[in-house]
Amino acid sequence: MAAIQTFDFGVITSQPALVARCEFISKEFSFSLKIWKNLEDFMAEPAECRALMASCVEAEGLYQPAEFAQCLRFHAPSSFVICIVSRSLKKDVAVFV
Repeated sequence: MAAIQTFDFGVITSQPALVARCEFISKEFSFSLKIWKNLEDFMAEPAECRALMASCVEAEGLYQPAEFAQCLRFHAPSSFVICIVSRSLKKDVAVFV
């Protein structure tokens, strides 16, 4: 079994603008960066990240934000998780996420 890689910042998104912004921030602050296009890619190739940001908006058809967040917490228990969610998210769901 291969050793799990460690990064300062991890991002799960397929949005080019968000990827570009995260690459800029990582370069500006000398953070190591890992980008996954979707949750399935992350689960197939998990890594330890100090901070893990995930765009739950683009995955709404496949996963509910609460399921997405729960999966991230399971696969990255030591990461500080940031979830980008839709404005229409209900308050009780937002509290869980």
